[in-house]
Amino acid sequence: MSGMDQLRRKSLHRGVLSLDLDDSFPDDTIQMLQSPTIRRQNLRNASTLDTTASINENSLMDVSILQGEASKFYNQSNASECVEPTESLVQAFYNVFETYNDGQSAFDAVKEFHEVCKTLSQSVKNNKVLENWLIDEKNTWHLVETLYGDRLNYEYDEEMPMELMLSEKEVMLDVFNRDSVTRQCQLVVDWLEQAEAEKKEQSQKLQAQHFSDKTVCWENTLYQIQQKDNLAYTSGVALVTEIDPDAPLRQQKHIHSLDLEDERLLLSQILSHIRCGQLDLAQQLCEHCGQQWRAATLEGWRLYHNPNLTKESENGVLEPVEGNPNRDIWKVAAWRMSEDNRLPQATRTTYAALCGHLQQMLPSMVTWADWLWAHLRAMIDVRIEEEIRERVDKQYIEMPNSYWANKMSLTQIFAALASSPLPKIRAEHAEDFPTVQRALILDDMVTLYATLAAWARQHADLKFQKSPLLLRFSAHLVLILKQLGKEENESCAQHAAEVLKIYSKYVISTKKPEIIISYISQLPQKEQVEALAVYLENITDPDLKAHCLILANNAQLDVEKAARQVVVSIRERPVPITALNPKDEYYAKIQALDWLVVCPTQSSEALWHANALVRQFVAKGELDLARMTYAKIPQDTLHHIVQQGELLNDDENTMPRHSAAMREYLSLQHYLVFCF
Repeated sequence: MSGMDQLRRKSLHRGVLSLDLDDSFPDDTIQMLQSPTIRRQNLRNASTLDTTASINENSLMDVSILQGEASKFYNQSNASECVEPTESLVQAFYNVFETYNDGQSAFDAVKEFHEVCKTLSQSVKNNKVLENWLIDEKNTWHLVETLYGDRLNYEYDEEMPMELMLSEKEVMLDVFNRDSVTRQCQLVVDWLEQAEAEKKEQSQKLQAQHFSDKTVCWENTLYQIQQKDNLAYTSGVALVTEIDPDAPLRQQKHIHSLDLEDERLLLSQILSHIRCGQLDLAQQLCEHCGQQWRAATLEGWRLYHNPNLTKESENGVLEPVEGNPNRDIWKVAAWRMSEDNRLPQATRTTYAALCGHLQQMLPSMVTWADWLWAHLRAMIDVRIEEEIRERVDKQYIEMPNSYWANKMSLTQIFAALASSPLPKIRAEHAEDFPTVQRALILDDMVTLYATLAAWARQHADLKFQKSPLLLRFSAHLVLILKQLGKEENESCAQHAAEVLKIYSKYVISTKKPEIIISYISQLPQKEQVEALAVYLENITDPDLKAHCLILANNAQLDVEKAARQVVVSIRERPVPITALNPKDEYYAKIQALDWLVVCPTQSSEALWHANALVRQFVAKGELDLARMTYAKIPQDTLHHIVQQGELLNDDENTMPRHSAAMREYLSLQHYLVFCF
């Protein structure tokens, strides 16, 4: 192959970003295109094109855990028709809660809340504030499902004897079985990794495989080494003369600038895969880019296990051995690599994550979730390593003292995040969802309920854009925790009632009686009556009044008591001096009697309040209004009072009240008849 043909091959090897070289180009032009600066600029310009065609059917970005059906409670096709997405969320969450409101389906409701947020977040890309909120909320519902699914459903034998284990893997499995803190911390790590994987799935960043076919490592460096006598232009720095992984450090020389930039992209993506819990994908990427040796170095952390030592083989066939028998040697080597300042930061962080070196992970961690992930990984690593070294019959190489200092409690970890030297981390630590997530991880219900109640008070007047979102989330989190039995004391119950009361007032703006009364029914009984009365007080349509009473009765609310409270509130409401037409206020007082007269058991109350209104109208000389008031009272009211035994069987305190009401009614009726 001629030098020109080889050069053409080098310029075409990058798939969709290849340069179309024609034989009509002069040789010096082709050599110029091989220049690192010009070629890289061409690649950068081309990277703005659609690169999806370069990802084959085995795309490394295919995350199976993200696949699933959209929520049946939210129809994405209707999202654009919604005047306000927050209103559609209220309706969707109500539908979920009504479907799974039997006290036994809390986790089903949580899954649906997660799906509702996920579905809507994909349809509001033009509203980044709402999209980010929904993503954070979706992740929080997933955390609730993950943690409390384990806390309430995981069964293990705390009395199980701690026998001497034969392998590192068996020790690890036993620790996760009996140590709920370590197990749940690992669940949080898995949760953080899945959330990061979903976030990465939505991004459109350049990937290392976009710039490389499956080929050898450092191909530009190799090409210049092989063709150094035939190239008109070469790199301006001293290049390595050998291609093994240690050559740059051993020779104190560089690789080609193009390879160096590709290397940085590769290392960054490897670290990204590790952060997403995608070690297998990181190794596949290394192999794809011709760095099989690097893929092998990412394998050394695996715990050793020989199943043939504990069970007999079938037909003389031995099972494969798992893990690394020299894991301790690899771990010390990885620890030292993570502290080697000559290596790129991404490389150091990658090995630090695999060996539990917290201090070397943190420089690459840029968010609160990253910091939490790093601390938990280090903490779990130390807990497992400590158990292994105590229970496995083997002499291990000692780890540095700073490694064992990472054995922290969850409280210490969150204190470290709160006091981070990075202002961004400290600020995120105090934000809404990290605050909730922290309380959920710590299982600190007292703090969580108090925080939710404080937020509800702060956002009750809806003065912030996120207020409706926060009120809805807080109310449903409280409802789910109550179903899970996590309302641990009277303080939690009071704060829960406060959150639900404020949310029930907010949903009145939906003007949907089914939703309003459903959430009112979740309040304590005393608050139920008050909240229902506040809602009913502003209803004037007769048909809607009847519908609301039916809904409230079906929800087992104290309809009679609420109706009495509505009538008292409206009757005692003062008429403004500046009212243009005071009679409109009087008509409202008369119409309020409808809440009582529709129910025969409320006959005596209806009569009592009608008398009070008539006295007021007579004193003002408004006899027409007085007659209109008594026209609201059914003719058989007195008969109902007597027939139901309200007069005969009531106690001595209520008997005079009913008797006086009937006598006053008859007297005022006669007065109105004879007054002209």
